[in-house]
Amino acid sequence: MSAATACARLTLKVSPRAARTELAGWRPDGSLHLRLAAPPVNGAAKSAALALLAKRLRIGLRRISLLGDASSTKLVQIDGMTLADVRACLAH
Repeated sequence: MSAATACARLTLKVSPRAARTELAGWRPDGSLHLRLAAPPVNGAAKSAALALLAKRLRIGLRRISLLGDASSTKLVQIDGMTLADVRACLAH
């Protein structure tokens, strides 16, 4: 699979109204935990989660798609990266 056709699906566990916006690490279930300063109002936490992910992966927001949104759990697709690529980028 080439980088152009690669896509990673990632489950995010989002904790809004945190003291600061940060990656909180990988959870035992394989999801990525994000702490967000934004409140869960009018999509603010959702936007903050996608922006944080794009910044840490050094990619544009257009490459991240929200596939599922069930309260504090989000499913995202990242185009042009494999899950191994995502994990490697977020490890730094």
